[in-house]
Amino acid sequence: MFGAYNFQNILACFAYSMIWKKPYSETFEKIKKFKGAAGRLEPITLNKLKVFIDYAHTPDALEKSLKAIRSEYANHTIILVFGCGGNRDISKRSKMGTIAERYSDFIILTNDNPRYETPIKIIRDIKRGIKSRNKVVTIINREKAIISGLKKLNNKSVILIAGKGHEDYQEINGEKISFSDHNVVKNFIENESI
Repeated sequence: MFGAYNFQNILACFAYSMIWKKPYSETFEKIKKFKGAAGRLEPITLNKLKVFIDYAHTPDALEKSLKAIRSEYANHTIILVFGCGGNRDISKRSKMGTIAERYSDFIILTNDNPRYETPIKIIRDIKRGIKSRNKVVTIINREKAIISGLKKLNNKSVILIAGKGHEDYQEINGEKISFSDHNVVKNFIENESI
């Protein structure tokens, strides 16, 4: 685990254990064993290549995740795959586009949980926050978008797949369709023999 917010969470846990007078040694052991929450800047093993899946679906969360990756992998190219949920706060979409442009080098905009909105309309809203259009591509199909990003990886790049994290579905037109970013990455690893 890395990133300032993870350190802050660990400090909060430590403070909580002090309040409840837990033994320091017990707290330290639990902190050492904790590998992080599923879908929260979660590293996926892809040989020596760097893949992270994160639930970041707000401007603040996306910025924190990208900043953490940027500080840990300062000399790497950051590839970001993300979208925004439909029928939710429209104002955050362009903000997330601006953050994506500021902290990543290549952006793949895709489908998230569009619900009852059209994915292309959501992506247009995100693009309003992105000035440099030459660093962004649109691939509506989320699986294809993730695979496209994974194919760009090399030992000097990192990919962040953001927005869904631990979720194992997509909400499209009132239906929950089975879908997992983890499974897409896992299948890619198995099929590409990386």
